[in-house]
Amino acid sequence: MKGRYRIIFTIIIILLGVGLIYQTYKIGQLRSQIEMVNPTLSSKTIQYGLVKLESEISYQKQHDWKSAEQLIVRTQDVMEGIRVTRIKYWVFLSLE
Repeated sequence: MKGRYRIIFTIIIILLGVGLIYQTYKIGQLRSQIEMVNPTLSSKTIQYGLVKLESEISYQKQHDWKSAEQLIVRTQDVMEGIRVTRIKYWVFLSLE
């Protein structure tokens, strides 16, 4: 009877070890995917984009909106930064 419990206990320990190794491997894969998305875009990039957008709006107001298409470009930059940061955050939450 004791031998039987020992075998079962050993099998459980082995399965837990294999599961832990597999989980560590998958986390490493997900982290590398996060870095591949675009490691330079982050909340600081979003903040920088918003400051640039604000200064562009101010500039356009002072110059009678002569090149308002620049606002579209700045807005798209900020939106892209938010989108990528949300993807990174979602993947990070799925790791936990």
